[in-house]
Amino acid sequence: IPSQTKATSSCQSKSLIPPLLFSPNAPDSNGDSAEGMGIALYEDKIKYLHSQTEALEIQLAYRTGATVNASIECKSMREKMNEATQQFKDERQTALDVTKDMTRQYKGMQEDLLNKINHREGVIQNLKDELESSNKSFCIQLKNKDIIIKN
Repeated sequence: IPSQTKATSSCQSKSLIPPLLFSPNAPDSNGDSAEGMGIALYEDKIKYLHSQTEALEIQLAYRTGATVNASIECKSMREKMNEATQQFKDERQTALDVTKDMTRQYKGMQEDLLNKINHREGVIQNLKDELESSNKSFCIQLKNKDIIIKN
């Protein structure tokens, strides 16, 4: 039958469901439509229905496999996304910890610097007071010596 050969080649190239072996609108040899399938004999109807069943089973198996593969891929992508999210959170926490530590160190260094400045200002003031005292003492000694020299 030429139409069967043609149907088989188009089935392989386009989909897993075999096309109808006979035209659904063509009347059978008796002249009636045979329930719209256009198949002449019950054996042909059975063969046709078996081939349709097999094609649907193959298509179901294919789609089930595709669904399983898609589910596995989806799970894998979710795991990768969770890992990336966790890594991002870890890195953000590490950056926050480093920032806190650097802020603490900065405040400590700032406090040390202020303490050194205050201490040195105290030393400078003491030295100024001592210098002023020494200058007064020197002036007094100088006047005393001038008096002694004059006498």
